[in-house]
Amino acid sequence: MPRGYGHIQEKISTVNYTKTLHNGYSVYFDYLERFFELTNRYDTKIFIYDFPWPEAYSDNSNLKEAIIFYNDLIKKVVDKFPNVYFLENNNLFLSHENFIDPLHVNNLGAEIISRQLSYELNKR
Repeated sequence: MPRGYGHIQEKISTVNYTKTLHNGYSVYFDYLERFFELTNRYDTKIFIYDFPWPEAYSDNSNLKEAIIFYNDLIKKVVDKFPNVYFLENNNLFLSHENFIDPLHVNNLGAEIISRQLSYELNKR
């Protein structure tokens, strides 16, 4: 994905997000369950957070489908382990002013995420 503030402001409705990474393309999905087994063995809590996207992406139904698809895959694995928590994101799409580029929040975005995460972590 291109980086830079100008890129965030564009409407990215034509980007096609695939739902095939779990089929051997992502080491993350290959080792997710093994990682949770290991951390569970040592009674370590793991928190998975649904990271936000710039508002410009909120109209992309393909992205929303991909997010739901992968979140469901992750939740199926998470549900097997009592020390692993999937934290829902109440602010999935943030204003572009909260990002440096489409995949990285700036200080303002980090503050929003930190507030929400601290609230969620305090509940556990």
